[in-house]
Amino acid sequence: MFLFFIGIFFLFFKFRRFIFVVVSFEFLMMGVFYLFSFFFGFFSFFYFLCFSVFCSMMGVVLMVYFIKFYGSDYVFF
Repeated sequence: MFLFFIGIFFLFFKFRRFIFVVVSFEFLMMGVFYLFSFFFGFFSFFYFLCFSVFCSMMGVVLMVYFIKFYGSDYVFF
């Protein structure tokens, strides 16, 4: 639960740069993983592992895209 709150605070206070958004999503994912593994055991381990790897790889791809075409990693929303 602690990682989930760190991810929420990180997302709310550091939303200007895309790298911080990606890191906060990873903290949220780890918090949800620990929460669900406590309730459901390690039944959903591979689901969350695959989803977090996919999310982090998409974050890296978008980060490279932003830096290549816009010159910075500022978030535009």
